[in-house]
Amino acid sequence: MPQSVLDKFNSETGIKVNITTFSSLADMYSKVKSSPSGTYDVVDAAGYYISMMSKENMIGKLDKSKLTNLKNMDSAYLKLNKDFDPENEYAVPYQAVAAALCYNKSMYPKGLKTYEDLFKTDFKDSLVLLNVTGQRI
Repeated sequence: MPQSVLDKFNSETGIKVNITTFSSLADMYSKVKSSPSGTYDVVDAAGYYISMMSKENMIGKLDKSKLTNLKNMDSAYLKLNKDFDPENEYAVPYQAVAAALCYNKSMYPKGLKTYEDLFKTDFKDSLVLLNVTGQRI
């Protein structure tokens, strides 16, 4: 988050934003879990952490009446949470992420059409997953 955005938010609302960053989602989870309730107002976490944190009562349900721009979000975008929070009770999508699928055509001339192709026995013990952001996987 650029400092200029935080400064403008502060000047318009009088609310000072404190941001804590973590090297991984596991670190974030540990810190939030070990902190007193109410330490954090907003947590940016990936799907399975949202599910786990909601089951452990670490996060509360959203008050959607205060999310006035939620009506402007495309319903397809809101369905991105369907596997871990189908009703968007605890989370709404914040940023879209694109995943790239790369392969060496000379080693696999059949080609890949979908991510489901990766689960074929042809690829047993031969896939590599890179987490280039260091934050989500």
